[in-house]
Amino acid sequence: MEDLTGKQFGPYQVVAPLGEGGMAAVYKAYQPAMERYVAIKVLPRHMAGSPEFIARFKREAHLLAQLQHPHILPVFDYGESDGYTYIVMPFLQSGTLADLLKKRRVSLPEIYRIISQIGDALGYAHARGMIHRDVKPSNVLIDERGNCLLTDFGLARMAETGSMLTSSGAIMGTPAYMSPEQGAGNQVDGRSDIYALGVILFEMVTGQVPYSAETPIAIVFKHIQDPLPSARKFVPDLSESLELILMKALAKKADDRYQTADDFVKAIQAEASTSPRAYAAPAPTPPATQIASSVQPVNFENQPQPTIIPASQFMPQAATWVDPKPASQPAQRPVSRPPTSLAPAAKSGFPIWALAGVGFVIAGIIGLIVLFVGFNYYQNNIAAVPPTSTQAAQVVATQASDAALTLENTSTPEPIPPTLTPTQLPTEVPTLPAPPTLAIPAGIPFVRINNISLSDQNQYVVEYETFEYTEALPGVHVHFFFNTVSVEQAGMPGSGPWKLYGGPRPFTGYRSTDRPQNASQLCALVANANHSIQPGSGHCFPLPDVPTATARVQTACLNSPSEDAQTIASFEAGETTLLLGIASDKLWLSIQNPEKIDSSSCWVPIDASVIAGNLSNLPTIDP
Repeated sequence: MEDLTGKQFGPYQVVAPLGEGGMAAVYKAYQPAMERYVAIKVLPRHMAGSPEFIARFKREAHLLAQLQHPHILPVFDYGESDGYTYIVMPFLQSGTLADLLKKRRVSLPEIYRIISQIGDALGYAHARGMIHRDVKPSNVLIDERGNCLLTDFGLARMAETGSMLTSSGAIMGTPAYMSPEQGAGNQVDGRSDIYALGVILFEMVTGQVPYSAETPIAIVFKHIQDPLPSARKFVPDLSESLELILMKALAKKADDRYQTADDFVKAIQAEASTSPRAYAAPAPTPPATQIASSVQPVNFENQPQPTIIPASQFMPQAATWVDPKPASQPAQRPVSRPPTSLAPAAKSGFPIWALAGVGFVIAGIIGLIVLFVGFNYYQNNIAAVPPTSTQAAQVVATQASDAALTLENTSTPEPIPPTLTPTQLPTEVPTLPAPPTLAIPAGIPFVRINNISLSDQNQYVVEYETFEYTEALPGVHVHFFFNTVSVEQAGMPGSGPWKLYGGPRPFTGYRSTDRPQNASQLCALVANANHSIQPGSGHCFPLPDVPTATARVQTACLNSPSEDAQTIASFEAGETTLLLGIASDKLWLSIQNPEKIDSSSCWVPIDASVIAGNLSNLPTIDP
């Protein structure tokens, strides 16, 4: 759905987007007459073209406005404007139950209170003929006092009618919380909402939903066919009576469940009056195995360096890179760091015959120490990515805050080095170049992403600035899109997808769940008022929640981790791609093929790249 910031819906002035789901987009708006902010839920424009939908929308919205319950978010108003249909509700900033569950575990007393409040709201609505059809934690708002407010009543039914999904056999809802009968496309009643509430109870008690799979349809089939996992498998000391409540609420057949939400609430309240006040939460997931010390620690003080979209792939007039290396330096695959040999410690107690040669031994040891000091100095400078402060100032003088995330070798081993002749030691200690910095073209509109972080709501918070123009809608604005979308498709007449944006800053229109599987960066380009893009007017920036590798210099990407392997792609200086793993010898990185941006991969030396992002689950690969 297009960004509606700045539009007027009746007396409401849209201020900023708050989020977007499969059935509606939510905006923060201002109501001058009441001097208050409200939340406006706007349904897709194409739905308003259906007379059946308009009739259903008015009927459902009118019924929603009649729901007056302390745990149902009230509807202030509803209407139509410029081909859009919208619903106006209170604006709350405190978050949702989904946000709470991501932050921490909830105690049993909290669980009982939450289920009782939501269940009471459902019982009230069911008694008035309203079925929710999409009960889930993200549809439960939590106010400043910690009370629950159920929202989005009837929205799934409205969208179902507006998109004519009923006649096509499709279903609406969220697979992880969908009842078997809803997943099968059958008629549903209030007991379907009770099942969804049972899933929420299971999730709060165990820390996970009962069914998960790689695809939504696979989750639906599990709800229909698979037995309910035992909650006591995850929480061994869970009371038997609470597990029985779960089993009844999550029965496959609607006739075997609680027949009303009030019955469910009574069972929960009875359990609350007799059960212990706490239980042993499931054991936390053990921390992921860290990368071996040869590539640790990671320096998280700086942010990843932005990378421009390669001109050869996208832009006929792309902005250029400023390459910090001398013009005479060849762009070739760097030599990988030599392996370090570890010898066993010397044993105490020399035999008598060895004492005669102790002078020769001492002299030999002194010679080895001299060689080792020189070799170790050379090795550490090869492995240590960060340049000196003087070099750093030269490389990123105009973008100090955008300095690249680097690897740093801070270990202090004492190995006996391999035998080296004096001619093998360099006369000058080399330093590895940083990735090239981004140059802003003079005199043309340009948008630069300075940083991307992840909010508690899993939104990408994109801090950016514009040059030679100020973004506005309508008018010249910004198109944001993932790097899996080509520039040709990132604006009209392309098919995207992209998000158009005219402020305010920062941009928060994407969540981590929106990221395509193979995306490693978020991109921005200047867009004209007709939504066509201006070539060479922006760049891409690494995402913070995925591991990435950025090339220091042009590097050959090989089909195996070996100097003699075949080149299958070129990893251009400053280019960023997904980091897939590290070789067991800690000398090579497996990266996404930079020329394809798909699931294919290739290998580059570890010292050829700067790595960044979330490295907690980076696997070690044994080629």
